Amino acid sequence: MCFQLLYRLLTVWPSLEAALLDWVFLSNAVTEYGTENGRVLLSGAWKKNNDALESSLGLLKDSLGKLKFGFCVGSYENIEDYYSVSWTFGSLWSNWLMMDFVVSELGAGPEMAKNWKQPIEQLQMLGRLIRVSPEAAELFMAGTDFLDALIHGYEINIHPDLRTAIINVAYASLTGITEGKANYSQILIMLFQRFHNFLLLERRLMYIAKTPKYTHLIDQIYHLKTATESQKSKLDDSLAARLVTKTNLLRVIRQSMDKSGVLSSRANAAFSALEETTGFRPRNSKAVGHLSQIYV
Repeated sequence: MCFQLLYRLLTVWPSLEAALLDWVFLSNAVTEYGTENGRVLLSGAWKKNNDALESSLGLLKDSLGKLKFGFCVGSYENIEDYYSVSWTFGSLWSNWLMMDFVVSELGAGPEMAKNWKQPIEQLQMLGRLIRVSPEAAELFMAGTDFLDALIHGYEINIHPDLRTAIINVAYASLTGITEGKANYSQILIMLFQRFHNFLLLERRLMYIAKTPKYTHLIDQIYHLKTATESQKSKLDDSLAARLVTKTNLLRVIRQSMDKSGVLSSRANAAFSALEETTGFRPRNSKAVGHLSQIYV
């Protein structure tokens, strides 16, 4: 009953409070109602509130991307000054960079470990949202700023749970592009006559009339390779290396493109180039199989 009420609010109600379109609220709804219902909920929300969601998530994306080379350099007299600068941006990424500054520059030591909990939980929430929403995946993967922010964030932070959360977001964003956005204008009216249950119809619509942006996805794979090669840290300790060797990212993309009949020589070259850059060896790979197995 609660799910159906929320669904109608997001898809039918003419004017919504901003809180109902907040990414944290929507991520919590996905957690509460499960992945399948979450896909239906987010798909309907994007269909009815596309501009509002693009604006809300776009602000979050921009704030993360702009701080990709943020406050790890420079100096502050005390932690209060650092807090004031970071929080003026109101961004999640400033939290992560702030933690890096606290540990490396102020020598706060193990007692600061508890402060990692918030950014890790927020990253996990963002990953869950992107995981069920191809629209969100395409938005965050438009351009390279967000991917660069994830690459840099992984490089400068050593907390294992934070790194795992970054891997989850990158994985969800890249694989989300393979699902594409539903194009409801292409759905024939006769489908409405076949399904008496409207929510069941919405689930069917999730899997038809989709338009994955494979060309852009391959561009992102090439960018991931190039950005990884320019890092100062070891290539085998990079975000790209973890995505290639510890997840089934490339296999998922290959299978999706092959199924769609668009697996080109350019795509295979991109996959091979990334594997070579990260030192990938098939016999040593232990792919996780699914994103849910990575989540902590």
